[in-house]
Amino acid sequence: MKTMFRLIVLVIVLGGWALAALSLYIVRLPDSQYWIGIVPKNRLHWVDTYLDVRNWTAAEVYQHPDFTRRLMVAQKTQWLTHTVPDPKGDIEVQLMDILDNGPPAMQPSEETVKHVPPTRLPPRNVGVK
Repeated sequence: MKTMFRLIVLVIVLGGWALAALSLYIVRLPDSQYWIGIVPKNRLHWVDTYLDVRNWTAAEVYQHPDFTRRLMVAQKTQWLTHTVPDPKGDIEVQLMDILDNGPPAMQPSEETVKHVPPTRLPPRNVGVK
């Protein structure tokens, strides 16, 4: 009976830990006074339970939109200052720009847009059999 009680308590404790892992983002922070940050998820799932953002670029921010939007809601965008082009500017606006338009490397520059020749379709042979 004593063993059965211990087994039930162990299952309840492990189930609680599993539920906690499903409901939280555990974030390894870059050069901060804290090593780890915790943010609640919007829904229970295993995806992105642990994220190491120390070496992230704008491309990784673009690949994790749910996490980035959750940081904005939780007002923790300072954790991603190293991923934006201008860390002294409004970080939230820059993160939204990355999520909407892709990272700066994926966006065409003004020079590229100016030098792209217009596409020309070959003339259609109307009435030719």
